[in-house]
Amino acid sequence: MDMDRISRVYLVRHGQVVGHDRYRANGHTDVDINEVGKEQMEFLAERLRLTRIQALYSSDLTRTIVGARIIARHHDVTHRILPGLREVYFGEWEGLSLSRIRREYPGELDKRQNDIAGFRPPGGGESIYDLSERVLACYRNILQ
Repeated sequence: MDMDRISRVYLVRHGQVVGHDRYRANGHTDVDINEVGKEQMEFLAERLRLTRIQALYSSDLTRTIVGARIIARHHDVTHRILPGLREVYFGEWEGLSLSRIRREYPGELDKRQNDIAGFRPPGGGESIYDLSERVLACYRNILQ
């Protein structure tokens, strides 16, 4: 194995978002992180302060950009924004609360729970399988 080709990858999720207590299907909906989320990212940035980071990527959503920029302050790296790293697209469910989805799409959340990998929300939503294919393709490009 070529030792120059080994990479360590840190996968980080964004901090707590504005409106987190309303249990919304944010997916591609662009919401910011709140003060708690910023504190969470500051804590992580401090933990990674002495870590050798050579590249930094995030999706194009505000919640991930803000977090990535907080981490990047301690490192001399370019922050690259890749839409392919977005969370799952919820279609017609985007931005809706779980209670509203239950009310307006009866039985659909149960269908998703029973087939988490294959179920696609109405309106062109992604399944978890679709999400994994999209993100893994993006990840492979990053590693190259």
